[in-house]
Amino acid sequence: MKVLKNIKLLIFTSIFLFLFSTDAFSQRCKGFHHHNNCWTKDIKKDYKQYGQARSAILEINKRFTYQAIFYGRKDYKLLVCTENGYYPVHYRLINAETKKVFYDNAEDDYVEYVGFTTDKSITLIIEITILAEDIEPVDAKDLRICAGIQIIWRKAPQLGF
Repeated sequence: MKVLKNIKLLIFTSIFLFLFSTDAFSQRCKGFHHHNNCWTKDIKKDYKQYGQARSAILEINKRFTYQAIFYGRKDYKLLVCTENGYYPVHYRLINAETKKVFYDNAEDDYVEYVGFTTDKSITLIIEITILAEDIEPVDAKDLRICAGIQIIWRKAPQLGF
């Protein structure tokens, strides 16, 4: 009877550890956009974290999209970051209504972040492709990495007369 109880305990423990390790792997990117790699050096104290900043596991050379609303009369800085070494990252900001490209970082040698001001609210599609040109993956696990979209904002200052 004691042997049967030990076997049940072993099976239960194995299942628990398997479920926990799977959950831990999927959660390894949670909050990655709060990491130091996702903050610019020139952030002033008057900028605040935007609630639509996100982190996710992405795959190299596959296009991913994320849609966010940017409210009018605000300054924004958007930074796309990855785990160390997985650069460059190609991203485009596309007007969701007109499908017109608002910004493409390929035109700026794949710069990591961009700042902009909106006069009125706009919904943008953030399209991201991790190019990671210097990475030679050994297996499929090496193709998946943590990435973050850091968005900070402040009220746009009143300009003019």
